Amino acid sequence: MFLPCIKFIPPGKSLTISDMQIEFGPNGSIDVQTSPGSGLPGGYLELNNTTLTADRDCGMDNNHWQGVTVEGDAMNDQFTHSFAGAPGRYQGFVRMSNNSVISYATTGVSCITSGTLRRNNKAGGVIIASNSRFEDNNLAVNMSDYLKPISLLRPYSYGNQSQFRNCDFTSSI
Repeated sequence: MFLPCIKFIPPGKSLTISDMQIEFGPNGSIDVQTSPGSGLPGGYLELNNTTLTADRDCGMDNNHWQGVTVEGDAMNDQFTHSFAGAPGRYQGFVRMSNNSVISYATTGVSCITSGTLRRNNKAGGVIIASNSRFEDNNLAVNMSDYLKPISLLRPYSYGNQSQFRNCDFTSSI
């Protein structure tokens, strides 16, 4: 399947992709969104035995797609809560498993949006990857410290809930 442009997973929605290969054009990306202050859970993307990669046909050998952006809500924690009886997180969330691959992306997965953490209210997106691979990306994963302030005078740093278990990070470019 070929997707030429940006695809969004809005707050409160989820997308599970299993047993597929999806190819993106140079402007292609997936944005897992959140809506700070809305009370909605962040978007959720699950990749199960799925490859997200650049379209390598038609002379595009040197092109990369943009990758996956996972938005967060810097004012909320990264833990699971109940939203109308269903589990969810305030943060955008990506789960990769069962030999899923992200390849030929400018940034495979970015849990940082533009700006700095102190000015960026969309920091804190979460990725949990197991038995998966990041191949031939310019940058495999882009993350930074996640601080959830308890008060303006005493910020408390929760440990980031993102995890990488039995994952390979390789590059031949």
